Amino acid sequence: MKASTVDNLRQSVILTAVFFMMVFGSNAWGQPRQPGGDPGAVLIQKIEFIGNTVIDTEALQKVVKDFVNRELTLEDMSELADLVTMTYQERGYILARAYLPEQEIQSGILKIAIAEGRIGKVVVSGKTHYHDRVVKRFFKKQEAHKVVNEALLEKGLLYTKGMEDL
Repeated sequence: MKASTVDNLRQSVILTAVFFMMVFGSNAWGQPRQPGGDPGAVLIQKIEFIGNTVIDTEALQKVVKDFVNRELTLEDMSELADLVTMTYQERGYILARAYLPEQEIQSGILKIAIAEGRIGKVVVSGKTHYHDRVVKRFFKKQEAHKVVNEALLEKGLLYTKGMEDL
């Protein structure tokens, strides 16, 4: 290889490394954040959940265990809430959202609130050839469950789809 080609390649690698360090910080290669390394980071010793009813706290603690006893930035905490949201969605709770409520982190305790997406009342509207209760019966399991679940909702919708003139 020519010397100029090697120099260009070396310069390209250095520029790429500098770019990654600027964009991702010193954690660009997955190195653990050093204590006191980020002035906006807070040591999280415990994570509490607010509003979870369909997934128990123990199961959620397993999901977030890698974030405990670490310094987290606000961005890290948001990613943590997104991880909890994905856990709900993977279990069919398509309307559930985890978020960071307004809080002052004291004693290293981070609170994550969860809006699970509760169902209110099933209402049949418009002109149909069927009585309301005929259509509503397909959604009884979903109503009883109280939290919108994809499988239960789809089941009711599939049953109603088979009804002519609905």
